[in-house]
Amino acid sequence: MKKTVEYVIRVLLIWAASAAAPATEFSSFDSNTDGWVVVDLADSGPYTTPVGSFSATYLASGGNPGGCVSSGDPSSATFYWQAPARFLGNQSGSYGLNLLWDQRHDGSATWDNKVDLVLVGAGLTLIRTTGVVPVATWKTSTVKLTETGWHLDLPTGIEPTAAQFKSALASLSALRIRGEFTSGNETDYLDNVRLVSVPKLTIGVTPAQSAAIIAFTAETNQSYTLVTSTNAAAPLAQWQVLSNWTGTGLAVSYLAAPFTSAVNRFYAVRMP
Repeated sequence: MKKTVEYVIRVLLIWAASAAAPATEFSSFDSNTDGWVVVDLADSGPYTTPVGSFSATYLASGGNPGGCVSSGDPSSATFYWQAPARFLGNQSGSYGLNLLWDQRHDGSATWDNKVDLVLVGAGLTLIRTTGVVPVATWKTSTVKLTETGWHLDLPTGIEPTAAQFKSALASLSALRIRGEFTSGNETDYLDNVRLVSVPKLTIGVTPAQSAAIIAFTAETNQSYTLVTSTNAAAPLAQWQVLSNWTGTGLAVSYLAAPFTSAVNRFYAVRMP
């Protein structure tokens, strides 16, 4: 039994660092725009105050799945999706969470100001470049809400400290996602914006089989891939794929293979 207990502990550590849980905030756009609007920001900054504000268009179908919001290019400036009030205010609890959104884009990607996300709060403007370019089919983007990879004021600005980033989240006044990727006419679509936390995992043991049952709650419409490796240091992209899920908001489980040797085997969850 000693070998089984060690195995289960290792599984728990890998999953706790890699999996995701139900969203703490979620805009699915299944019935309306959910308060999201379109704003224009100056192409090269500053990015704190919009130079224009417009209504988003609600579409009852064509989302990922269900409804979504869309917008054409409203002006010569760069347009962004701006979050409603419930994503703002005191978001101290969002530090360390993942911000995810689904996006697609009709048009050629000919414009990149390298300002994909903007957070404004506590007198600070935080900028993030993701490098992700939407295409004609839905694509999910994920950014972790910690100071790593963010910059103050401009894409070339210094990285904020942890204290600065937490201060901005504690009095967040704006969250913006870039919607413009073309120098010219285009239409951009947004769906399933959510803040996702690390889940509570259930690890069970079947002594007769010396196997582990791994379970967690899978967020609705979020894709998950269970992978395994005998080398925990290997990049996750190189791990063997065991199973794929699309979450329904309910618990999912996987029965790991019985032990056949004393070799450690590690498990993790990948998200797009």
